[in-house]
Amino acid sequence: MSLEKVAKVCIVGAGTMGTRIGLMCAARGGYNVAIYDISEEAIRQAPERQKQAGQMAILAGTLTEAELEAGLARTTYTTSAAEAAAGADVLSESVAEVVAVKREVHAAFDRLLPP
Repeated sequence: MSLEKVAKVCIVGAGTMGTRIGLMCAARGGYNVAIYDISEEAIRQAPERQKQAGQMAILAGTLTEAELEAGLARTTYTTSAAEAAAGADVLSESVAEVVAVKREVHAAFDRLLPP
């Protein structure tokens, strides 16, 4: 699939790395982004993490306020893996650097993502 055909990115992991990747995909890439995490607390905190990262990017001159606002508007947050995966064209995982965890995540999303 070419980048031009990508419409939705599924991010697994709502920590620092996942939320920043999601922000750049939505704000700079223009993609719809679904951020998924098993932790309701992480999902609750994700929008604020993105706003803070966005403000740092604005100060650094790598993002505009308009890009940040548009990116946040294109981002959804969920604890439902099926909802996050629905219609996704690309998966990015930012989970613990534990092989067993990564294998479990990829196996689960292989069943949920479109072919």
